[in-house]
Amino acid sequence: MTGELGRRRGFGARGLAVAAITAFGISTAGVLHAGPALAAPVKQTLNLTCDFPEIGDQPVTVDFESDSPQVIRVGEATPPKPQKVMHLNPTKADGTDVWTGGKDVACTKLPGRDAPVSTSNIEPPTPAPTPPPVCQPSVDYVRYSVNGETFIKASNGKTPLTGTAETVIICDERKGINLQLNPTEGDFRLFGFLPVTADMQLTPQHQTTSQSGSGVTINSEVTTELTSIKAFGSIPIGGGETCQTDIPSDLTLTSPHFDTFAGGKFTGEYELSSISDCGLLTPIFSGFIAGGGNTIELDLIRHN
Repeated sequence: MTGELGRRRGFGARGLAVAAITAFGISTAGVLHAGPALAAPVKQTLNLTCDFPEIGDQPVTVDFESDSPQVIRVGEATPPKPQKVMHLNPTKADGTDVWTGGKDVACTKLPGRDAPVSTSNIEPPTPAPTPPPVCQPSVDYVRYSVNGETFIKASNGKTPLTGTAETVIICDERKGINLQLNPTEGDFRLFGFLPVTADMQLTPQHQTTSQSGSGVTINSEVTTELTSIKAFGSIPIGGGETCQTDIPSDLTLTSPHFDTFAGGKFTGEYELSSISDCGLLTPIFSGFIAGGGNTIELDLIRHN
């Protein structure tokens, strides 16, 4: 007579068990639940005594197979143990059930016959990683005075530059440098001999800041305006509110060693395009403005 070993009550993993009730001539097989999927497989033959209806205690040999972790951390589920109750549903030779629906059979392990099914080391839980410190929202402004000059190659003249700069520090991190230049006055020579004074305004726009080590780079587009052009320092010959370069200049200023809380020196080179709307002498004025090879030097010194 053969039978099937069904689920064991209270067992929470998957595995395979084969039971042979040798004294009664019944062999049983069924599915058990095993331990964690990443655990090592464990196999053992268990010797039990089971209390069967009508025939009483009978010796049972069970081949137990499961998974058992070598290490269990505190708080993790432990692997299941062989249960003391088996649900049997054997069949007769004609295929009918011995017990309709099967029966639960209580089993006890024979003392001193079997070693432990598995052993595991208990370890404390893995500590959660310490989160990085959260910055308390704080905004600091560092302001600088700006002093320097620009050299315009086409007219072979230098123009002094002054202004201000400001950076914002949030959570100890600098968030760019904003540069503003004041109107200035430059002295040039038209045709190589005629002294000309030009009121100029260099306006940086679309500024971005990048950093590499202690070095800082400021990229911007600069529009150059010539609001007034005078010969001999007093005779108006051109300029105006709309007199400016046709194309903004790409300007890259670099400082190899910039200290946010002290300042540093920036240098760069740029090109000036032709100018428009400067009066009747606009083409002539373009001649002593337009061209490359123009340089700029700026010292930023903290003043707050």
